[in-house]
Amino acid sequence: MGLGVAVYTVLLFRKSFCGRLLCTLIEPKTNAKSANQSDSRTVSDQTFHIPIRGITMIRLKTLLGAAIFSAVAFTGANACSISAWSAVDSLGVVAADSGEAPAFPRYSGQRYSARCGLRVVGGGTAKYVQDNTPTNATSYKARFYVFTGTTLADTTTNGFVYLARDGAGANLIRIALTGGNLITTVTGSAGAIAPIPVVADKFYSVEIEWAQGAASPFSIKVQGAGAPTAVTQTTTTNNAAGVLKDVRLGLSAGSTGTVFFDEYDSRRTTAPGRLLKCDANNDGLVAIGDRVVINNEILNLSLATGQPDANEDGIVSVADRVQVNNKILNNPASLCN
Repeated sequence: MGLGVAVYTVLLFRKSFCGRLLCTLIEPKTNAKSANQSDSRTVSDQTFHIPIRGITMIRLKTLLGAAIFSAVAFTGANACSISAWSAVDSLGVVAADSGEAPAFPRYSGQRYSARCGLRVVGGGTAKYVQDNTPTNATSYKARFYVFTGTTLADTTTNGFVYLARDGAGANLIRIALTGGNLITTVTGSAGAIAPIPVVADKFYSVEIEWAQGAASPFSIKVQGAGAPTAVTQTTTTNNAAGVLKDVRLGLSAGSTGTVFFDEYDSRRTTAPGRLLKCDANNDGLVAIGDRVVINNEILNLSLATGQPDANEDGIVSVADRVQVNNKILNNPASLCN
């Protein structure tokens, strides 16, 4: 299968052999494809940049479908790492490692998929990781997962959990987590974008589509906390000269609380889409094998390599196994649907 279509970045915080977020090897298989992603896509666009920084791995998991700019994962040889990012600003930004059997440190929200995640602790200065690979991008589609934490972190006027900036460092897209909402601001927007409600201690996927243009469409799609459908907000933007140069995930200065991020994937042409929820063994299906993998994690035997968190509460438990079982039995109420 080809490196499909110009991917900007797949920044996963993984462990060796791709515990998911970082790896130390190039992984040529289709690991954990998105729920709406076909395995049959071929090369139809250039791959912009695939940097390998140090020994930290680049994961080719989603490189098959969609204009990948670059694919960088968060993993060191035997542990999780954030060294694959272009820059890391401030203390309080660390890789969240789910650990090794038989003693997984089960703190809530540390990862959405496989082993690793990114933990950002608020307070004081801004804390973030930065990706410089979408250089001079005029079209940009991205997805990441964020665990909201207990305090719904940002309370500052210009707070952020996500920033996309131009070459001068001005914000093109800013997403803040404030007062139980994800609040999005886009430069040149024709109107205000309605806040999207979120709740504490849940994972949400955030999908963004932006492009340069005099009347260019912009959309943000948010889905999580086990909800069966996404909330989507759209607008048009007047940014005929806008080019996207870098992206940040983290917390702004003065923010409180702790948030987690996972599975950041950015591309030029084709949207990454959500990962297949309940695909705990990462084979592209939801079946009895996923139930077994979830059970093994509950028993502290081994960590799931895919997405075991059916209810997206940041903890893998019997409740997630029940949802997989419901899916296998074709129960329409299953959170895996």
